[in-house]
Amino acid sequence: MTVFVQFADSTEKRIVSVFGCEQDPSVWPNQGQVGDDDPRLEAFQNGLPDQFDVSSLLGGGGANEVLIGGYNPVSKRD
Repeated sequence: MTVFVQFADSTEKRIVSVFGCEQDPSVWPNQGQVGDDDPRLEAFQNGLPDQFDVSSLLGGGGANEVLIGGYNPVSKRD
């Protein structure tokens, strides 16, 4: 299977992102495609945590505070 990826730089030694399809190269530079058995993809996947707390990315407000287009429909803050 082919996987769409973004490399850290033009050397294509390290994968930093994985996509479901090709992206706009002006926004996401250093894109490429690798096989699902590529050792660089395996290294990327093994470097990911088993899970992570999304709320920590939102300032620790809790998992119920999800931003939708910049609007938070469940937040009690003004």
